[in-house]
Amino acid sequence: MTTSSASSVSKVEFRPHRLSDQALAVLAPLVERLDDDWAVVRRAAFDALKTRGFPSRKEEDWQYTPLDALLAEDWVLPQDGEADVNAFRPPFDHVLIAFVDGRCVTDPQDLSVKGLHVRPLLAQADAALRDRWRLQARPEADPFQLLNLALMRDGMAIEVSGQVAETVVLLHVHTQPGVTAVRHRVTLKAHAQLTLVELHVSVGEAAGLVNPVIETELGEGAVLRHVKLQQLAGQAFHMGWHAVRQQGGSQLLSDTVQLGGRVSRHMTHTCLLNENAGSEVNSAALVRDQQVIDSRTFTDHASAHCFSRQNHRLVVADSGRGVFDGMIHVARGAQKTDGLMDNKNLLIGDRAKVDAKPRLEIYADDVKCSHGSATGQLDRDQLFYLRARGLDADTARRLITRAFLAEPLEGITHDALRGWLIGLLDEAVSTL
Repeated sequence: MTTSSASSVSKVEFRPHRLSDQALAVLAPLVERLDDDWAVVRRAAFDALKTRGFPSRKEEDWQYTPLDALLAEDWVLPQDGEADVNAFRPPFDHVLIAFVDGRCVTDPQDLSVKGLHVRPLLAQADAALRDRWRLQARPEADPFQLLNLALMRDGMAIEVSGQVAETVVLLHVHTQPGVTAVRHRVTLKAHAQLTLVELHVSVGEAAGLVNPVIETELGEGAVLRHVKLQQLAGQAFHMGWHAVRQQGGSQLLSDTVQLGGRVSRHMTHTCLLNENAGSEVNSAALVRDQQVIDSRTFTDHASAHCFSRQNHRLVVADSGRGVFDGMIHVARGAQKTDGLMDNKNLLIGDRAKVDAKPRLEIYADDVKCSHGSATGQLDRDQLFYLRARGLDADTARRLITRAFLAEPLEGITHDALRGWLIGLLDEAVSTL
């Protein structure tokens, strides 16, 4: 059985943006300037990007993600910046690895945590990794994954054995314009466990292009709790990607919160490679003013007896535009797959817009998969109920909006982390 409105695994037809050549000409000297041990990867990635071009909205996967303003920028590489990273630390116990304008400001040798091994990813050439990345440098790849490979300047290799009790925070502070391309690799060995929090914040109104990529490998029975918070300045651009490969019995618990940026797009791409692997991928986004926030998932059930759960919420106000695009792909032979995807969207005001496209693509006949999407405005009965109990109209609206937006985060078992995220949502909703 095949159920799909459009295949995300078929060959892409490239429809370059009218500003693609202009943007590539601006970026080419930046790639040439990074002449290091990874130059062969950079050139391969940039050549692939030149072949496919930056996409126009005529390409289906980019139909709702406007790139005009991003591609018109005269991009540079940021200088080494300075920032008080402690001002952005979350209020719970954690191990901090901090980056300022794409450069690590934490000495990995200062980290002494049982089971946690951290080293600079790009400090020395790794032939196997170089070959792997060269193979990824294909025109069919995501254009901003290719841009990250071409312009990556720093990142961490994080390896975990056993259960790491401390939460690890990857903090990225942005203080100036420019393209920031950080790349991390996270590896959990068999039965390892880790909570990883990925933060992207701005100092002032720093309006750069933030282009992070995390590659994650989960060994047999490993468990990763990953939380991403994007809280960039209002004029910043964000193009993020998290690619996860899961062995048998492993679990991914992923929550993404997007609040800032002019145009922000995040993809969580999971591949369930062996039996009894499972993923729970959730997201929440508050879109306002003229923002565009685009939340995407691709869940590849490549093996039998795996499960996936997704819960995605968008609140869109003013003239904002929210986008959700999700795919559950079930490979041939992936029998007994259990996949569920749910998307709900709340519009506040007549100018707010949402484009939602949940999809299934199924090539096995013994599966349990479903998807759903609903978009609407505030429930008048709920408003009436709260008003009848003494709440004013604004307080009632904010209470309903906050509860709606926070629902995907309720499964986070780390109480302080969940409370902190919901507090940030409260703060954001209070300004509507």
